[in-house]
Amino acid sequence: MLARDMETRDKAGIEPLKPYLEKIDQAQTVAEFVDVLAELGRVGMSSMFKFGVGQDTLDSNKYALINQGPAYAITKDYITGDANQPIRDAFLNYIKQMFLLAGEDEQKASEIARQVYELQQDFALTGSGMEDIYNVEKLYNPYTKEELAALYSNCDIIGYLEKMGITRFDTCIVQEVENAKKANAYLTQENLELLKNNAKFMLYVECTELLTSAHAKALRDFNTLVMGASEEKDADTTAKELTQSMFAWEFGKLYTDRYFSEESKKKWKKLQNS
Repeated sequence: MLARDMETRDKAGIEPLKPYLEKIDQAQTVAEFVDVLAELGRVGMSSMFKFGVGQDTLDSNKYALINQGPAYAITKDYITGDANQPIRDAFLNYIKQMFLLAGEDEQKASEIARQVYELQQDFALTGSGMEDIYNVEKLYNPYTKEELAALYSNCDIIGYLEKMGITRFDTCIVQEVENAKKANAYLTQENLELLKNNAKFMLYVECTELLTSAHAKALRDFNTLVMGASEEKDADTTAKELTQSMFAWEFGKLYTDRYFSEESKKKWKKLQNS
């Protein structure tokens, strides 16, 4: 199983990500960059935009298009206050490690890390913290398709969604309005290199557990500081958890097929429909 075969993963390095990284590098305009983001979005990766379809918070009988804002790897709970300075330092170092592992030299990795850190910090400071998780009044901001297009005036956000396969919606729930405005403001030709580096960083973050032992260690070291964990999971446990997370639906179906009787399934369906 490749999840356990760290030797093969270490030899591969970031090679599995090269097709996506090359497309990010090849983008010469904001429009081309947004097209690449749509392609990344189709495989579950996000950076400047994070859209998804979920249950409508105010009406559980329907689904809604939800814009969670830009993706960022740290929240404001850890980015503010003197006590969190070690976490901020560790986060900056984690970003740097991702670019060192991608082949950048020390100076270039440090330079990129500082720029990406400042962008991530900017989003985190405006974004949602732990106290906002259930704040419906703050997070439930319906936008019409026209209003969404105006919110992201520096790109063709409707075209982006269409490339993502999202073509039919009248309303989008924008959870982080101020961050959406910030993301739009960043979408300029002047910021293109920064946008591309941030997209690469988010790609590394979201794929860290699928990459090398060095990537895994960098993330583990950062999480150890943030969470205060003192023990490390062994390779088998990590591999099992990774496999389960990737095939949650499939394992769930196998479990219900094996352990749920037909009568139990009928009762559950009846409960669902009531």
